[in-house]
Amino acid sequence: LKDLVSFHIICQPAVFFRKKLLEEIGYLDENYHLLLDHQLWLRIARVTEIRHFPGIHAFARHHSGAKNVSSAAGFVGDANKVLEWMQSQPDIEEIIHHNRREVMAMFHRFNGRYLLDSGQSRAALISYWYSLTSLPTTALKEWHRILFAILSIIGLKSIGNVYYSLKRKVLPDAVRAKGIKNIHKLYSGEGI
Repeated sequence: LKDLVSFHIICQPAVFFRKKLLEEIGYLDENYHLLLDHQLWLRIARVTEIRHFPGIHAFARHHSGAKNVSSAAGFVGDANKVLEWMQSQPDIEEIIHHNRREVMAMFHRFNGRYLLDSGQSRAALISYWYSLTSLPTTALKEWHRILFAILSIIGLKSIGNVYYSLKRKVLPDAVRAKGIKNIHKLYSGEGI
């Protein structure tokens, strides 16, 4: 629960749970448009243990029609709504209270990422700044995105684009071990 409260996001296609649990806690809250699954995971974690099974179980595809690309800036609004909801839940508010620096650092880092993805480099840099002031080690895990925001602001976005283009071509060891050779299709919208 603490990890979810701290905006550690789960790859939704890799989640499995019993229908009975969903009937017990309620279905997706349609007041959220982009983080409705994250809010559901928070509600699940409040009533039962969530187990992590290491390994790659699913991929998220990045293409122009995907919500995390086409509606990137909208994640900030939903993240704010999730944070407000968490603060209204006494048991979760207690977790926030005891872990405020980490929660806020991850909240701002999350927002920085989606603001940058939506082309709002200045706003992203401000979010990353808040993350840095909350807990520097958390923010600096995305040093390359912070640098990309700076490069974008000063007109050198093309340097950052080259870095990300090269990075996409390098397969992580865990992916290579599964025999997946066409990961580039995750970014092109073709699927695997």
